[in-house]
Amino acid sequence: ERRAEPWMASGILGSVGEGDSCLYEFGRCRVLADYGSCCKCRNLVQREVEGAKSEYLYNGVGENGDSPRGLWSALKSLGCKGLESESSVVLQDGGELIRDRTLVGELFNNYFAGVASDLVGKLPLSSGRCSVGSGALGGFYLERLQGSEKLFLGPVSEDFVFGSLLSLSASGGAGLDLIPARFLEDGAEVLGVPITFIVGCSIVDGVVPDELGLAGVVPLCGKSGGVEPCSCGPVGVLSVVSGILERSVFLQLEARLSGLSLICELRSGFRESYSADTCLVDLTDAVGCGGAEGLYTGMVVLDLRGAFDAVDREVLLGGLGLVGVGSVDWFGSCLSDRGRTVVI
Repeated sequence: ERRAEPWMASGILGSVGEGDSCLYEFGRCRVLADYGSCCKCRNLVQREVEGAKSEYLYNGVGENGDSPRGLWSALKSLGCKGLESESSVVLQDGGELIRDRTLVGELFNNYFAGVASDLVGKLPLSSGRCSVGSGALGGFYLERLQGSEKLFLGPVSEDFVFGSLLSLSASGGAGLDLIPARFLEDGAEVLGVPITFIVGCSIVDGVVPDELGLAGVVPLCGKSGGVEPCSCGPVGVLSVVSGILERSVFLQLEARLSGLSLICELRSGFRESYSADTCLVDLTDAVGCGGAEGLYTGMVVLDLRGAFDAVDREVLLGGLGLVGVGSVDWFGSCLSDRGRTVVI
């Protein structure tokens, strides 16, 4: 089934056939020598496939290594498969059931575009006590930033990008650029340098490339099974390279906040060695200790799935400035002028 791959060579097919023969003989006679030969053939095929893919990638992107735009075009053309077609989604508009893929996508796009503004409109007006310009908030951070320098994001190393490519999940989906994680993982040795160049330019220039900010929005239907757009929630899928860029910035920002003790001790989300499990363990322990002392425990649980949509971006960027982040332009570029396409 792999003979259609452009990097496939006759030598690889011969090794595959030899391995199949050894496997057949082992299944028939159960001789350990045949199993050992089968393992050797398997390892040989893996090495030959990796070598063929690397050579194919090298020949395809070598001439565009110094041109990010040309590299991006070359990557899209190097055997990257498109997104699999999904079953049709039916929506109701004005009492009429809509089955046309384009019209369904437009209905979802119009609905998703107004979700954040509708949510913000339902929020009560802020008192201003925690605004960026308030003296209380500025004084709070000023005490903790005494003697510390501003954080200016720096470019990442080739080792970091190479390690990120090798740690990609092969089952991860591709973004709108149609470049799957497995493709980047297999070509890590060749693609590590140009991707490092792209990530470094973005961080140093304080600008997120338009291609990395473009998201494919997939409607995820809820349990209600309704035919209204509100019955589905949007799930944004960015390109794999965008994830590497964001993680490089996240690690630098997290190190800054952790070093200045600006991360709440009770926070479990997006922290190393913390998770929902550690949060539940701490909660269970607190309830158990209180019960042992004869105390009652009251708990208020808030569903904050749409919390980030309600965050004022100007307040967020101003808050980053208060904690000593000097590369606010990059975050502003990351949060503005984002493109999206609904994928049905």
